[in-house]
Amino acid sequence: MRYCLPTVGYSLGFEGKTEKLPNSQVMALSTMCGHGMISHSMAKKMIDFVKENRRTPEQTAGYLARFCSCGVFNPSRARRILKASRLEESAGVRAARCVRNCNEGQVSGA
Repeated sequence: MRYCLPTVGYSLGFEGKTEKLPNSQVMALSTMCGHGMISHSMAKKMIDFVKENRRTPEQTAGYLARFCSCGVFNPSRARRILKASRLEESAGVRAARCVRNCNEGQVSGA
């Protein structure tokens, strides 16, 4: 059996300084196109739009799908990723608000 050498690298994962890679949500969106037509910066910008409630996950997934020329982009998976990023953002905001309120209570009570 003969293996094609260029495809072996894909199954090995990422090597090198992985701390320089974008976060997992950006990577998940930008690597959905087989030809790499969705850039990391555009994926990050679309995630930020969803977090800021400027776009819905459905609108954003449809917009990103237009850039994929090979048709491999999965809009339903993109919607799930975008919804998860929105939930993480809202949970982070609530946690920060809770910490701020707790700190204010401690300062005023002291």
